[in-house]
Amino acid sequence: MAEQVTELLAADLDGGFTELVRVHARSVHAFLYRVSGSAAEADDLGQDTFLRAYTALRGYSPQRRRELRPRAWLMTIAANVRRNHVRSSVRRPSPSCAWTTPRTPGATPDRGRPSGP
Repeated sequence: MAEQVTELLAADLDGGFTELVRVHARSVHAFLYRVSGSAAEADDLGQDTFLRAYTALRGYSPQRRRELRPRAWLMTIAANVRRNHVRSSVRRPSPSCAWTTPRTPGATPDRGRPSGP
């Protein structure tokens, strides 16, 4: 099956890519669901994975597309997409994580201790 996909990719990028997605979308999604624990996040990361794959394939020669091991290649991209997502989430916490109300009377949001003398 992988040989057929890579031959299609080498001959016709768009047609081959459609087949690549058809064959591997389930395993990419399952992997991303396993590492994220969220079906919605796995969907989003899966779309990003295939977008990055298509962008990369556009720069590959037909010979390089023919020699590709698509499943391993896609799983590597998916793992990197997930890793980048986690990194960016840590850098930019969601607004729901922000502390907007003091926890103790007179506390300041930046210190968590009562202000004053």
